[in-house]
Amino acid sequence: MSFSDLMQSGRGPGVVGMLLALLVLGGFGLLFMMSVDDAPKDTKLTTQGIILEQEKEIAELKATITQRQTRLEVIPKLKETETKARETKRELLFATGRADATRTGISDLKGKIAAHKCPVISY
Repeated sequence: MSFSDLMQSGRGPGVVGMLLALLVLGGFGLLFMMSVDDAPKDTKLTTQGIILEQEKEIAELKATITQRQTRLEVIPKLKETETKARETKRELLFATGRADATRTGISDLKGKIAAHKCPVISY
């Protein structure tokens, strides 16, 4: 069966299309494998180049460590502020309760005074 016979039959374009699709799919698969390759792109990297890369990485790690240490230094201050805030809140609630009790006592005393109708003595 020749190519012209294959193209004239009903299956010809389907077979050719499938072959082209497999070729395109294989090409994209090859491109994917090349782009995701874990091996270093520059195989001629010298020991000096490796040392420079490692020095850069060490410098970045040191910078990260100093940043995290400054964050850790803030934590005790924040805990101290939190305890002060809790104490202040507790004192405020206690003072509010005392003020409410005093207001209630004053209104009770005014009611008792009004009930007794004490005469006002003026000199």
